[in-house]
Amino acid sequence: MEPNLAILNGKTNKGDFILNIGAKCTGKTTLCKQFIKRAEPLSKILIIDANNEYLDYPKIKKKDLAEFMSNDCGVFRFVFDKRMTIKSFGDTYRYIMQNYRNGLLICEEPFWHIQPDDDEFLGMISTSRTRGVYLILNVQTLSKVVEPKILQNCRYMILHKTCDVPERYREKLGYNYKLISEGFELLDKDNRFSAVLIDFNKETVIKIER
Repeated sequence: MEPNLAILNGKTNKGDFILNIGAKCTGKTTLCKQFIKRAEPLSKILIIDANNEYLDYPKIKKKDLAEFMSNDCGVFRFVFDKRMTIKSFGDTYRYIMQNYRNGLLICEEPFWHIQPDDDEFLGMISTSRTRGVYLILNVQTLSKVVEPKILQNCRYMILHKTCDVPERYREKLGYNYKLISEGFELLDKDNRFSAVLIDFNKETVIKIER
């Protein structure tokens, strides 16, 4: 990993929003774990751990979320109970998104039980910046995040290997299509790179080496 990439070395601005996209076992979670280690120890971090993969960090119960979210630091993961219904899953996700402030929030697979065009959820993404939330959404395909309201608020996109192709969503991607296509081309050309980082503000695509 290139040491000059501040975004990957724990040096972030509150309000930044990353889309971390890739198929299973392509390095999304590994990259997030590296990021957490660089951001500790004085950070406030909550992981919505849909796949129960962040085993190095303690679990937090739903009843304790409000107290933790009012604190200034600490690292916890929230794991959804398998007995939870689709509605309770979505309601808890919305509760966290609406009330979390001033910290890093990592959301694993938020669109399993929430539709990508859910206006309420999209609104919470849009306002995360004003709440001082540094937000990372981990998803498996580009198709989950092509909604304009998601892309408009996205500062960075990290692309890993995926079976998806940007040509399918050219119209929805709009002016972002060129940068995203360039990222996919870099991944296809050279397997030495595990991912690419797209900075939409600077309009750059940077290789992340294995």
